[in-house]
Amino acid sequence: MTDDLDLDLATARRLRTAPLPPKIGIAFIVAMLSVLLISLASYLTLEQRSEAAERIIQSSRSLDHLKEVLVTMLNAETGKRGYLLTGDDAYLDPYRRARATISTDLAELGKSTPEQRAKFDTLAQYVADSLGIMDRTIGLRRGGDAVGALAYVQSGRGKLAMDRIRDQIASIARDEEALRSERQRQWQEAVNVSTLVAVGGSVVLLGLILLALGATLRGHREQRARSWIESGQVRLSLRMGGEQTMEALGAKVIETLAQYLDAGVGAIHVAEDDGRL
Repeated sequence: MTDDLDLDLATARRLRTAPLPPKIGIAFIVAMLSVLLISLASYLTLEQRSEAAERIIQSSRSLDHLKEVLVTMLNAETGKRGYLLTGDDAYLDPYRRARATISTDLAELGKSTPEQRAKFDTLAQYVADSLGIMDRTIGLRRGGDAVGALAYVQSGRGKLAMDRIRDQIASIARDEEALRSERQRQWQEAVNVSTLVAVGGSVVLLGLILLALGATLRGHREQRARSWIESGQVRLSLRMGGEQTMEALGAKVIETLAQYLDAGVGAIHVAEDDGRL
């Protein structure tokens, strides 16, 4: 009983300190590397999705700012006309608000349209020209020269300036619409790639987990089989130790093997000198 207990303890210690089988180790290393690669790919695709979505939002902001600039300038023009007709300073409120906010509107538009810097600069110049014409017209009317103010309006300079603003805004808006369509396409591609990475990565991980599980089970079975054989060999060696007669040795060998193999019957054949068993 003591020998068996010592043997079991020795086997348990050997199993605890046994190195991981190479196949199982390789399977787990491959699985960990795959997890890292799939995580990196997922992160990159999510970043692409976020960037594409932000660019779409940027185009939408640009279109909104274009509308604000146009509405602001139209309101200023309306206020100027009301003042020219009535001479009432209250009609200049839209013009004053436009003067106070147009710089901010243009600044926001410039931030949201970096790809169209040249067109934006031209639009900003057209806005400055239009406001300068309004200032000149209002100045004449305020100075009592209603006829001069009317003549200045009839010269068509103010209309030409506003037409330039409308055309430039329309041109920028067309380009922004095209940019937004392209960015939406890029966003959809990023979504498709992200979905493919997520689904494909899940399938790959599942496959690797199953492979690792299979390798682990096979390794466990092989380890148990080796341990069972080694344990039997050690047990048999212990029973065969010391000086014993042939009959006693044979009896112990048969008894040990029969018990270890759960055999009901056991026999040993000894070869005689003449070859007979």
